Amino acid sequence: MASFGQLIGYMGRDLRTGEGRAVLFHNLLSHAGSPEADIQEEFERNASLLPARANGNALYHEVISFSQGHALDSRTLEHKLGDIAQAYVASRAPKQLAYAVAHLDTDYAHVHVLISANAVNSRKRERVTKHDFARIQRELESHVLEHHPELVQARVYTRDRQAQQL
Repeated sequence: MASFGQLIGYMGRDLRTGEGRAVLFHNLLSHAGSPEADIQEEFERNASLLPARANGNALYHEVISFSQGHALDSRTLEHKLGDIAQAYVASRAPKQLAYAVAHLDTDYAHVHVLISANAVNSRKRERVTKHDFARIQRELESHVLEHHPELVQARVYTRDRQAQQL
């Protein structure tokens, strides 16, 4: 079985130093302040419903990274990144378990997102096509640019194609 514990521990390393914040508990009973073991148990319980399959995914680890240059204090940044993680998961994995931790200790703020491969209490793996994943990335970037301009996010997924060819 996938090592939920290792990933949750890695994501939580900055929680212990105060340089990270748990910003999302989507479809989880766990909450900020819950022991990592409780979060792990919820993911493992849900993954145990999946039929055994060679090389079958039980989890997804995705990172949402932001441009350098914002001038936000850590508390404000935490709230902004939580909002962005929520928007991402609402589009990417609305029926799945998701846990996100913002890491604020680097030059580039980023959010680690752990997503279950299956919806809550489902025996079926959820799949996102490459086309849908690209659309989700573009929509999230547009959301960040529109609702959080103070993050000074550079356009990556929504750049004008003609400008890229110059």
